[in-house]
Amino acid sequence: MQVEVNAPAAPRLRRATMRRGIGGRAALIAWCLACGLAAAPAATSYREVTAALDALASETNPAGAANNDASASNFAGLRGALKDYAAAETEEDRRESLAAVVAARGVVDTFAAQTNGPRLAAALDAWLAPRLKLADAERGVIAMIEALPDTNDANVKANRAGWLEFIESDLGSAIAKYESATTVRVRREALAQLRKTLDSLDQRNAATLWPPAATLRAALDDLFRAPNFAVAVDPATVAPWLERLVIESGPVERKGYISQVTAGQATGYGFADSNDGVAFYNRQLFVSVTPIHDFYQQMFQDQRGRRAAKMYYFYATTTDQAEAIITTTISTRGLAVDPNYNHNVDVSICTAPTPEGGAERSVAALLTFGPRRIAELVRQNALPRLTENVIQEALDMGRERADAQIAPRNENMRKYLIGDNTLVVKDLTVKRLELSSTPDHARARGWAGVTGLSTLGADEPRPVRDEPALGAAIDAHLPSVLTAAAAGAFARDPVKSAANVLIITGKAAAKPGKERGFKALENVSFADFMKAADDAKAFNDTKGVTLRIKKPSRAPEFAVDAKGRLVAIVHDLQVDLPVPPKATAGGGVAGPPAKVYRIVAPVVELALAFKITPGVGNKQARFEGKVEDFDLTGAKIFAINDDENKAVSLTAFSAGLVLGLARAKVMSSPIDTLLPRLDLRGFEASEIGALDPSGWLRVVLVRDPNAPVVPFNADAKPLASRP
Repeated sequence: MQVEVNAPAAPRLRRATMRRGIGGRAALIAWCLACGLAAAPAATSYREVTAALDALASETNPAGAANNDASASNFAGLRGALKDYAAAETEEDRRESLAAVVAARGVVDTFAAQTNGPRLAAALDAWLAPRLKLADAERGVIAMIEALPDTNDANVKANRAGWLEFIESDLGSAIAKYESATTVRVRREALAQLRKTLDSLDQRNAATLWPPAATLRAALDDLFRAPNFAVAVDPATVAPWLERLVIESGPVERKGYISQVTAGQATGYGFADSNDGVAFYNRQLFVSVTPIHDFYQQMFQDQRGRRAAKMYYFYATTTDQAEAIITTTISTRGLAVDPNYNHNVDVSICTAPTPEGGAERSVAALLTFGPRRIAELVRQNALPRLTENVIQEALDMGRERADAQIAPRNENMRKYLIGDNTLVVKDLTVKRLELSSTPDHARARGWAGVTGLSTLGADEPRPVRDEPALGAAIDAHLPSVLTAAAAGAFARDPVKSAANVLIITGKAAAKPGKERGFKALENVSFADFMKAADDAKAFNDTKGVTLRIKKPSRAPEFAVDAKGRLVAIVHDLQVDLPVPPKATAGGGVAGPPAKVYRIVAPVVELALAFKITPGVGNKQARFEGKVEDFDLTGAKIFAINDDENKAVSLTAFSAGLVLGLARAKVMSSPIDTLLPRLDLRGFEASEIGALDPSGWLRVVLVRDPNAPVVPFNADAKPLASRP
């Protein structure tokens, strides 16, 4: 009987177990989808050093070769010191590991002969310098406090203790969190903590400016708010703006003398060495002929000259076969012009006998002093003085003319160069602007941000890269630039006045003759969104996306992860998306019947891999990207039909499945769109590099061969000319 009773029960038990197994697997899948993908990994702050170290290690110990124990030990010591620094939890541990890095730095120069040796040295110095500066500044504050005399004043004691606590705890914990961060989100949180720490330091300095504290603030700026853009351009690329004639032919009047100037050929142009601006020069030959109309009167001022002047009238003409070298410097203070000349001055003397000097001429002739010899002696005696006068007058007039011509230009430049090394052009503000030049390149760098808003700066050093021999290389720290741009956009129209944006990609957004496209429309009603979604369905485009995104309460932030992907962190996100056709009916795991799913998430992290292909000739630049990570942790899902005010919350299980579908949809939908043409004023992008994990992106501009070339001698008047 027991067998008969138990026999039919076994199959029922197996079916129940199977049902629970299926449900359990579905629940597990839903749970995994709801938790999101792995958070975007953060690159180590010393990634550039280890990349150079790896290259050098491969070079010194190639595969299959005998191991170089000495170099391997040095490499291991440096790697260990860098890891110890990142893992240090206290200021003391961090200083010890930093000292170990410095010790390891001492052996790096022994590999200078290797191809990657200089690269490693440059990368290590770029990482090490600001951290050493910060460590020295911290020690300076601590040493200053410890050297102060004892006091019984409780307020003074508390202030000193507060400074020590600030360095060891507030600042130290923020730096430790930043250096040890393994995800982009944690690093962004550390940066936010550091900014609060910097604000606290600013408040302390505002109350009482204490030199050690000011030094500490400057060191922190160098490390966590460094310049976020750099430009380097060679002279040939900007030749149409540099190469110009600086001397023009024609008569020149000065102090009663009229010189006839004949301009000659240009003999060169280029950049000059300067640490205080971009300096460039133009060189040009010219000839200046000046009759000295009062030369005969001048001779009477000299005793020997008077004796000669009694016998002959003397006429003098100076000829200067010269080269002008006009150096122009563009600095944050404006424009400055420095005229200089290479002179080759000669004077020709003509004579005519005076009516009353016959007797003297006869006596002079007996002494072999004929008119030619006397004229030559007069020339030799007059030449030094006339040469000195020509040189000085040329310099004085060149400076006067240059000052007069650059004065209105500087007046105009002061609209943009507002002082304190700051450049403002409409919504763009560049602070701490630095300009310099060497014969091979002109360079600029600074903090680029949005006018009226705080400038973030770069928290990673610029990767070690060679400057191109031809072209303008623009390096930008993309996260800080985009974060600043987003904050600026949120503060201004049209974003400020926008409540939402409708995004359509794929075939539904394609322009005539194009296969795919991208559209963005502002302030779209729910009904219009539904219509756009219905219209998009007609294209049967599985890769197309139709979304309505509510404007977040604050601007998104941007970062770059260890894989070189652009990471967008969006707060308070609300997205409406059409329900997939199979889930429209609802029921079961899909939740109630719905036409739209609304996703509400406190924080969304999206990692985008992309490349930009420059436009050449008549072609537009192309942006191609794909979302590779989409973290919606903590999101809630609501089902909506025709009335968005009657949204129904999905269960955690159903929400997990919907999130998975949404994530899969976004991650399977590539972005492929043409970028709008930019007026680059005669330039075009020849290269747009890959995004480096440090956040830096390089764009190289070259002269557009199809753009009109500025004439050699433009209509602009020469900056300086001379008699």
